[in-house]
Amino acid sequence: MDLIDSETLYCLLRNKYVLLCGDSGMRSMYKDIILLIQGQNRLLTSDELKAKLDDYDMSTLNDQLLAGDKKTNDTSYYERRCYLTNTHFIKFVFLTR
Repeated sequence: MDLIDSETLYCLLRNKYVLLCGDSGMRSMYKDIILLIQGQNRLLTSDELKAKLDDYDMSTLNDQLLAGDKKTNDTSYYERRCYLTNTHFIKFVFLTR
């Protein structure tokens, strides 16, 4: 049994501003939310989640990189992404310690 389907999530987030802040786990949730509100009634596969978040990867979800740094594993890394349509505005901010 699904906890939530794409139509329900689409309606819940319609005309809302959503800001997600966190690490790579939260980024995965951000990607899943975008996929669901686009009408695909599924979550990303483990291979899709393991894929690096470069412009080519996220362009398939119509996502935009607003600001970002080279992919590093130190505390100076930053990333801001945005998904914007006529009905949805979802932002993600990557946080380090």
